[in-house]
Amino acid sequence: MGKITVNCGWCNKEFLLHENEYQRRSKNNRDGKIYCSVSCGLRKEITNEKTCPMCKEVKDRNEFYKNNRRYDGSTVYCKVCHSVKHIIDKKLNPHKSAINSKKRRLNSRIKLFGILGQNSCVFCDCAIWQCLQIEHKNGNGNKDKIRFKHLDDLYDHYINNPIEAKEELQICCANCNWIKRFKNNENLK
Repeated sequence: MGKITVNCGWCNKEFLLHENEYQRRSKNNRDGKIYCSVSCGLRKEITNEKTCPMCKEVKDRNEFYKNNRRYDGSTVYCKVCHSVKHIIDKKLNPHKSAINSKKRRLNSRIKLFGILGQNSCVFCDCAIWQCLQIEHKNGNGNKDKIRFKHLDDLYDHYINNPIEAKEELQICCANCNWIKRFKNNENLK
């Protein structure tokens, strides 16, 4: 048995199928169309409206956040219910939210340590990682605090821009960091 060239019923992309696979798919599909992937087959059902399972209302797609990981490209809950659910989850499980934040921040620190290529203080060679701090070489930390409202945003910026991170940042222990800040009068900048 040979292969047949078929056009997808959703994205119109050409793809090859064995004859028996073609026959199987055409028998199983109610609409008679054949799709190149499962996600294209699911997309055929996507309309401009969607039902939120929390409030049970049929709403326009614009009232849902985008989520490219889902087959329909939007979140399960509408924007209002999504916010309510997030607030409820945060109140019911405050420890879970705090743990996730700590894990994320720790992973970001580890990534930055890797980017900077250091695992000890640049001044005294202290290698106790709990004492090490990521620090600005030129004392521009306050400018970055204004530029990035949250520490996570600052970490993400430097992780995504490793060349800038190597130019701007260094690793030093807490003692050396405070000594440098005092000597260079960096607290007032």
